[in-house]
Amino acid sequence: MASRSIPAIGLIALAAAISAGCTYERVEPDPAPLDPALAPCPSRLHDIAGAILLHYVARQTMPPDLAAIQLAGGDSCPPLQCPVSGKPYVYNPDGLEVPGQVGRVVLYDATPVHDGRRWALVVAQTSPTVALEVRVVLLPKGAPISASSDIPPPK
Repeated sequence: MASRSIPAIGLIALAAAISAGCTYERVEPDPAPLDPALAPCPSRLHDIAGAILLHYVARQTMPPDLAAIQLAGGDSCPPLQCPVSGKPYVYNPDGLEVPGQVGRVVLYDATPVHDGRRWALVVAQTSPTVALEVRVVLLPKGAPISASSDIPPPK
């Protein structure tokens, strides 16, 4: 009987020694992508992206403010506020860097009301000869939005 307890104790000690060097970090998966036709925020941002592109094509610069976006989109431009929070979108024509995003965030939800996340418009242009790209993205929870001079703003 003593010979059986030694291997059991040895296995417990071995398991404890192995687990002492291991760490566990719970990572919550991102929710499934939303169908833009069913979600009011990404659909609205998609329409606003169209207004930004119209302004950019006509003037070769980003709109200077929300009023210029509204003007460029005309009657087809939706309200420039989040349909969930009712707060106006935050707009920065120079764009803000968000780690993990290619390009710069130019327009985003004022508050993270989408399960702790923010919908945003990300603008990217790899060179002056390449068309401006505007994407609707759901930023990760707690994504820091900060200004940075590492990435030049779109002109």
